[in-house]
Amino acid sequence: MLLVRGVEGMALMQVRHRKFLTWSISGIGAIAVIAVTPFLLQVAAPAGKDWDHLSNISQTYGALSVLFSAAALLGVAASLMHQSRQTEIAAEEAQRSSHRQLLLVSIEDPELMVCWEPIPLGVTAQVRKQVGFANLIVSNWYADYRLKRANDDVVRLQMEIHFRGEIARTHWHHCAET
Repeated sequence: MLLVRGVEGMALMQVRHRKFLTWSISGIGAIAVIAVTPFLLQVAAPAGKDWDHLSNISQTYGALSVLFSAAALLGVAASLMHQSRQTEIAAEEAQRSSHRQLLLVSIEDPELMVCWEPIPLGVTAQVRKQVGFANLIVSNWYADYRLKRANDDVVRLQMEIHFRGEIARTHWHHCAET
């Protein structure tokens, strides 16, 4: 297991190194193009050409650069909004994972199940486990719905089938009381 992680870590470092090298070369290339541009213009401009006229032409292209800059800014804004949503999803997934782990541990150990809330009179340990598992099922569907992995129709159908069972209705009854 340790060897596999070591190989994966080395592969990840190589990918990062390649990305860093690519960006470094790209940056140095961009700086070189900017530095050489005046000399290239001097060679490319015909002899006797009016530099004021060339300047006016380049000003025309300046208007186009504003449009490209605006498009780039919109791209950055869209990227930030997407990243914000991804961060929100990751945080929600982490919280749900924590809840799921706590519930699974308590289902496996009946002594821990009472830590959630007092067990109503007449409820057996088996029913308590089943209700806890039903909670996991409903929580999973809720997460799928919130993360847009399921729509209203899918959730409605899942719930309709789920609540035909006695345990699901018992779970819902206990949730309504707390």
